[in-house]
Amino acid sequence: MTLVLRFRQQQSARSHRHLVLFIVLTLIAAMAVTTVKQSNTVWANSSSANSFEAEVLRLTNIERTNEGLNPLTWSNELGGYSRYWSEYMAATGYWGHGPNPWNSYPPGWRGAAENIATGQRSAASVVAAWMNSEGHRANILQPSYTHLGVGYALRGTTPYWTQNFAQYSPGVNPDANPKPLGSLTSSTTPIISGSPAVGATLTAVPGQWDEFVVLSYQWLRGTTSISGATGTSYTVQDTDAGCSIAVRVTGYKYGAAKVSLTSVPIGPVPGNPTPGGPCENETTPSGAKPETKSATKNTAKKRTAKIRVKVAKKKVRQGKRTVVTVRVGSAGKPAKGKVAVRFGKKRVVGKLKNGRARVKSPRLTTRGKVKVKVRYRGTSTIKAKRAPAVVMRVR
Repeated sequence: MTLVLRFRQQQSARSHRHLVLFIVLTLIAAMAVTTVKQSNTVWANSSSANSFEAEVLRLTNIERTNEGLNPLTWSNELGGYSRYWSEYMAATGYWGHGPNPWNSYPPGWRGAAENIATGQRSAASVVAAWMNSEGHRANILQPSYTHLGVGYALRGTTPYWTQNFAQYSPGVNPDANPKPLGSLTSSTTPIISGSPAVGATLTAVPGQWDEFVVLSYQWLRGTTSISGATGTSYTVQDTDAGCSIAVRVTGYKYGAAKVSLTSVPIGPVPGNPTPGGPCENETTPSGAKPETKSATKNTAKKRTAKIRVKVAKKKVRQGKRTVVTVRVGSAGKPAKGKVAVRFGKKRVVGKLKNGRARVKSPRLTTRGKVKVKVRYRGTSTIKAKRAPAVVMRVR
């Protein structure tokens, strides 16, 4: 599927000139996509990702030089954004382009495009797939483009790929003047749901973060990182006896500094600590044993949400849209917050106003049944909730 967006930017009246920027954003259909829980997300290590990304650049330039076009120059800034977007898709399972990716490009660009893909196991196979798709091929062989960034990440064993192209004037180095880092915020500290007992499963509740943030997790035994415990959940081990357990959540969004927040520890886990181990004489900084119910107390205070979903048109023609109205309330009052609506694999986020959000779907281009899934994200006082899926048909 291909999406083309044209962006027109008008200069000041003094110049009496218009600059027309054509931004072609293209999607490639998923190939061999595997659904994997977020807790199984495995990031590509930096060296392997760099190797894949460099190979995509090399193969892309071969395709261009075969057509008599200039080779593209690598841009660290475009590469950084591309890596971030691949990691976001891998972390969340989201499939699509980001919001206004050109806002993250180094200043001075005159034209830009983005290709994404998932499922291809090698640089050669993803470049071949793009070259066999009209819209993606047009991006790769656009004569005016001068720079390229590539991103690669894994969700389980499924790769996610991103290319970002840009055109800069001769002699302009887009990496010479990177944008200053912005700020990243989380409105709440992460908490842990579950009981700290051997064999029990603990779940991290990350709190409310900015949109399109990549979240990573590190579980802690006392103050020491637990090797391999980097998912959203953790099963308490015998070696945790006598230790408190905490989780550190790190948020990352391109163009902003990383932010790490650590939950209040729960425990200690019942049992005798390992002699000479890290938790033999564990206490909190105040000298008292860690609180064991802090996380479950916090989650228990949240109210339950009631959610209603109405799809305006359950039968639409191919290429058309529909509208979903979502109403959320709690304790007899309209709820605040946001709702995420998935139309198959495409997600749209809407904000509640007086407990109501009206969400317009993207153009529905695949014929057949489409499941509409709605999730209320919750707030600090209201629990998140999913609504039953609604099935619609694209003719």
